[in-house]
Amino acid sequence: MTHDHNIPRRNAEGYPDPTAHEALSKAERERLAALDESDARCNLLIRALKALIDLAGFDLLARIELRDRRTGKRYT
Repeated sequence: MTHDHNIPRRNAEGYPDPTAHEALSKAERERLAALDESDARCNLLIRALKALIDLAGFDLLARIELRDRRTGKRYT
């Protein structure tokens, strides 16, 4: 499953840039594959929360702190 919806498909001038999009998407997939499962879940959750906050018209003012219930690992 890819999660490249946050990777821009257009360059700074607004023109489509599929080559850059594919390269950045591949790099993001490789980065996520290198994380352990708990880290990957946390990373995706934080990205989703930030996207939801943005869509609702709010700004995040402080860091998000989480604890994985299964592993007890803290993310700050």
